[in-house]
Amino acid sequence: MLGLEALEINQGRLESFNQQQATETSVNDAVKVNTIEGYVVLLPQLVQQMTGLSDVWGENLKQNHGFTVEVNNLFENNLTAFDGLTKYIGDKFADPYSDYSLNKIQLDEAIAIQDTHLRAQLERQMIKTLSNYDGVTIFVTHNMDEAYRICENLLVMEKGRAIANNSKQKIFERPDSVSLAKITGCKNFSRAIILDNQQLEAIDWDVKLHTVPGIPDYLAYTGIRAHQIIFGRDLGDINTFTCWLANAIEGPHRVTLYLKLNQPSNHDRDFHIQAELYKDKWLEIKEQALPWTVTLSPQRLLLLK
Repeated sequence: MLGLEALEINQGRLESFNQQQATETSVNDAVKVNTIEGYVVLLPQLVQQMTGLSDVWGENLKQNHGFTVEVNNLFENNLTAFDGLTKYIGDKFADPYSDYSLNKIQLDEAIAIQDTHLRAQLERQMIKTLSNYDGVTIFVTHNMDEAYRICENLLVMEKGRAIANNSKQKIFERPDSVSLAKITGCKNFSRAIILDNQQLEAIDWDVKLHTVPGIPDYLAYTGIRAHQIIFGRDLGDINTFTCWLANAIEGPHRVTLYLKLNQPSNHDRDFHIQAELYKDKWLEIKEQALPWTVTLSPQRLLLLK
């Protein structure tokens, strides 16, 4: 019995030592490469150790191997490697791996970094890495574009409670409430009343709108996303109205237009809807005389409670 017990102890020591060596090699490789890809690729191997298990393993090695010079050097090298790793993540990733269990990875604001190029690199690598991970990943973000690119299913929280849990396509394409539409980026809302099965009145925009058949009984608001407003159609087309420009705010690539429907605007805050255009389209229409025409496509109208 004593012999079997000693054998098991020695086997455990050997496995611990081998695991420690493998861990040190992986971490040192990541620190040596010192790129986002290097760290994210090693995520499944390293995330356990990043919660502090390295210190515990190191102490076990000291006890089980008599704290030899070789083990001491291995231990110190491992701690140095982890110091580099955690510092890099602390600096670049805003402490993304704050919670971990064997079947779950929580990434809390994991790529909330300022550098656009680095963020795009990390997104690509994260998608690739997580595609090979069989467990549950919880990715926390306030950036809905980021959530859409990385995740297949979304849980949307508001004031501490879940207001939607579905595929990303259903949540973005057909939100059923003003709260959910706002969270997913919609900027245009009006109170609404049902006129018939395919028509409503948008009270705040002072227009009547045709919709797809089957307006839900719960309808209280309608909305449309700023980038889905169409310019330049004939006035005879369905849901097409004249509009006047109240204000335009230019970004590096897009322009936000503040528009008043069916009558001129009196000042820059006197508008009904916002529209977003790429700059090349803006340069095309800005030279045209007012009023312009805009179309609120029935298929794009949101029917909201």
